[in-house]
Amino acid sequence: MSKLEWRNILVIANDTALFDLRHSAIRGDLRASPFRSVCWAIFLQVLKTPSGDWTRQRDQLRSEYQKLKHQYVLNPHSNRDGSDDPLSQSKQSVWNQHFCDQELCAVIKQDVVRTFPGVDFFRKSKIQEMMVNILFCYARVHPTMCYRQGMHEILAPLIFVIHSDQQALAHIQELNPSVDPILLMVLDPEFIEEDAYSIFSNIMDRIASFYRTMEVIPTATGHFPVATPSTPLLSPTSKRRPEIEVVEQLNFIKDKILIKEDLHLHNHLLKLDIPLAIFGVRWLRLLFGREYALQDLLLLWDAIFGEGEQLELINFIVVAMLIRIRDKLIYSDYTTCLTFLMRYPTNVDVSLIIRHALHMKSPKVS
Repeated sequence: MSKLEWRNILVIANDTALFDLRHSAIRGDLRASPFRSVCWAIFLQVLKTPSGDWTRQRDQLRSEYQKLKHQYVLNPHSNRDGSDDPLSQSKQSVWNQHFCDQELCAVIKQDVVRTFPGVDFFRKSKIQEMMVNILFCYARVHPTMCYRQGMHEILAPLIFVIHSDQQALAHIQELNPSVDPILLMVLDPEFIEEDAYSIFSNIMDRIASFYRTMEVIPTATGHFPVATPSTPLLSPTSKRRPEIEVVEQLNFIKDKILIKEDLHLHNHLLKLDIPLAIFGVRWLRLLFGREYALQDLLLLWDAIFGEGEQLELINFIVVAMLIRIRDKLIYSDYTTCLTFLMRYPTNVDVSLIIRHALHMKSPKVS
C-alpha cells in the first residue's frame, strides 16, 4: 500500500496545480500517510516539480543549511593572533558576537524545553538541541525578525512529522528492502535538522506578518527595544502608529469575514469589548497549536498547507472556530466569554472546523 501511495505522490506531484494532492490533504487523507512531511514540503514549495528533481533539490537545501550553521556558529578561540579582545563591544568583534549568540541561544532554549510538555519526544536532548540550532540559524539569517516567542511551536510539529515519516520508512524497508531511491534520499534520517529548517523557513516566509512589529528591530540577542517618550518606536514624521501587523489582519477577519458570516456574534463581541487580538494573536502566531491536541493540529495543518500556498485558509479557520462555539459565547458575559476564547473547548471536532472554513472560503466548491 505504501509503495503504491508513494508512486501516486510522485505522479500527482508533477501537476503544477497539485489539485489531487491538495484535495487529498483537505479531505484528511494524510492522517495515516507515512509521507505527510513530503506532502507538506511539496505544498510549501520546498520540493518543486518535477519529482525526478527532488534528490537534487534536497541535496542543495541540506548543503545550504550546513553552510549557514558553519557561518553563524562562531568559535572566538579560532582567532589565534589575539587581536580580538573578549571584552570588546565592537560589532566586528568575534567575541562580542559569540556572547550575543550565547545569550540568544539561552533565550531560545528557555522556550524549547517547554515545548509540548505532554509529549515525551520533545524531552529528548537531541531534539531540543536540533530545535535550538534551527531557530538560532533562522534568527541570524533574518536579523530584523530574529527569534520571537512562539516560533518553537511552529517548528516542533514539523520535526515530529518528519521523524514519524522516517520511522515509518524504516518499517517499510524491513518489510520490503526494495524501496525507491528517491524516497530513501528525501526521507534520509541523517538530515532531519536540515529538512526541518527548509520547511520551517518557508512557513515563516508566509506567516512573518504574524510576528513582525512595524519598524521595531530586535537586538543581536533577540531583545526588542522598549519605547520611551524620548525614543519613540516610530519617527515623528511617520504617519502610521506603531501597530502590530497581526492585529490589522485580525481586524480584517472581524470586519470582512465574521461580520458577513455571523453578524450577531460579531456585534456581541463588539458589545463586550472583546477584540480578536486578545486571543487571536496567539491563534495565528502558533497556527492554532495551543488550541488542539497534536494529532488534531496536524490534520488542521494538512488543510492549511494543502488548501493554498499562501495559507489563506487561516483567516476562515479563525471564524469557523468562533462560530463553532457561538452558543457558548452569545449567552456569556465578558469573563465567561473570554475564558472560552482563551481556553478553547477541547471537544470541538477539528474536521467540522476545516469543512466550515473551506465552505466559507469557496462556497461554490464545497
